[in-house]
Amino acid sequence: IEKFVHSGGGLVLTDDTSSLDGLGVARPGFGLTEELIGCQRVSAGEISGQVRLASDVFEAVKDVFEEYQIYDINPFKDNYKYSPWKGPFVKIKVADNTKVLAYLETKEEKWPLVISHKYGKGQVIYFPAAIDYTLFNDATPWAPPLIAWAVREVSSKAPPVEAKMPSIVSVTAFDQPKKRRLVVHLL
Repeated sequence: IEKFVHSGGGLVLTDDTSSLDGLGVARPGFGLTEELIGCQRVSAGEISGQVRLASDVFEAVKDVFEEYQIYDINPFKDNYKYSPWKGPFVKIKVADNTKVLAYLETKEEKWPLVISHKYGKGQVIYFPAAIDYTLFNDATPWAPPLIAWAVREVSSKAPPVEAKMPSIVSVTAFDQPKKRRLVVHLL
């Protein structure tokens, strides 16, 4: 993974990534290096708070929110408006050369929620929150557009397929170069 990213690859990570070894035993920190991810694991658990995007991230993703047809509203449309969030979360200490793109703010604390880190020629975006978990359990409205944005942000080329349709539709695409075709499944 480190060679892939260092050579120009992109990586999007969520939640307590690589915190278990191959046998499911908890590690004291991440299994991936802190140099790759751009942060150090402090602790993990459940947390509730308000999501706030950095202004430049808001500008970068506002079109994604508007284009994304899953929800009728943009949860951040009122200029960096707070959006609620509750679920699994990893508290992290960010390295000096890592950019914080969004925060999760509680009454007592403010923790990085999305970070971006350059590693060699590549880039890593890490969501210390289990946004994939909350997406399926709570239909968190800001999660799908931010995940889509993160994947595009770390990719070296445009996706082969983009779909704008209701969230009930699932899209899968894969390339078959020997047959010179791209197969797209809509479900």
